[in-house]
Amino acid sequence: MMPNNSAVCVYCGSLESSLRWSVNDMYGTIRDLRCCAHCQTWFYNPQPSKEQLDIAYSNSYYGETETKFRWSIVEKSVDYFRMLRARRLHRLIQRKGRVLDIGCGNGRFLHKLYQMGGVEVCGTELPGNSAERAKSYSEINLFCGSFAQSDFPTASFDAVTLFHVFEHLPEPASALSKINELLKPGGVLLVSFPNIKSLQAQLLRQHWLHLDPPRHLFFPSPNEFVTQMSALGFTLIRRKFFSPEQNPVGMVQGLLNVFSGKRDVLFERMKGNTAYAPEFGKGRMFFHKLFFVCAMPYFMLGDLFESLAGAGATVEFTFRKNNIQ
Repeated sequence: MMPNNSAVCVYCGSLESSLRWSVNDMYGTIRDLRCCAHCQTWFYNPQPSKEQLDIAYSNSYYGETETKFRWSIVEKSVDYFRMLRARRLHRLIQRKGRVLDIGCGNGRFLHKLYQMGGVEVCGTELPGNSAERAKSYSEINLFCGSFAQSDFPTASFDAVTLFHVFEHLPEPASALSKINELLKPGGVLLVSFPNIKSLQAQLLRQHWLHLDPPRHLFFPSPNEFVTQMSALGFTLIRRKFFSPEQNPVGMVQGLLNVFSGKRDVLFERMKGNTAYAPEFGKGRMFFHKLFFVCAMPYFMLGDLFESLAGAGATVEFTFRKNNIQ
């Protein structure tokens, strides 16, 4: 494909990129998904405006009720995986230290980590329902606003985490530089994001759930991301593609997107967003729910094989900051 000289890569600023797919977001805007010729990051062109993002991050995104998901079984499952992440990080930092969770959501991950003992917990979260939920945990030192606006001291954290938050940040390279400053030498960075090179992404293309336009602004190539982190002074400890929390749902909703002609209706219903796609009545949604229940076990098994091949729909990295910069 021919390069484009008007689309600017949000990661490295290169003007050379190629068109991969055109993606229709939930609000009817068509965006080109392009791949940067320099850093291999995929990004949307045009990028969403502030007004479009304000709509995208309305209360319907965070969930209208006390929890993000109205379906209790979904919320309990998500909470279980939060506990597993907290336990893993607690071991990595040797059960003590200071942790920053960027985009901490409702604060449940930090709450669980704090309960394990020996850890001081901090978080950032944009104003909204999730931030209000996080405020209910008195142990969390919460900055309510964007990570770029936060003013935590240099070299003050033993670990920084971004669980499916990195792809939301408007200036990713600047964010990584700031994270590098905040981490102590030997500190741990956990970061996860959708794997644009995955089998699921390449199969479902513009219908893929984890594209999530316009909230997801870019998609790093996993291999290139490791190279970029190495240049910043980080050593890769672990790379994990298997995610029964994220990956099977992406396949189920993506297939529903293909056949229904509308983005992410079931996922929005899980959060109680009935204002979106009102033309999908109870009868139609019954078949979406039935497909979800019947297909999930098969796609969980499929995720295992995809992940073993390094082609899982999401990827989680664990890095350690080098002691000598």
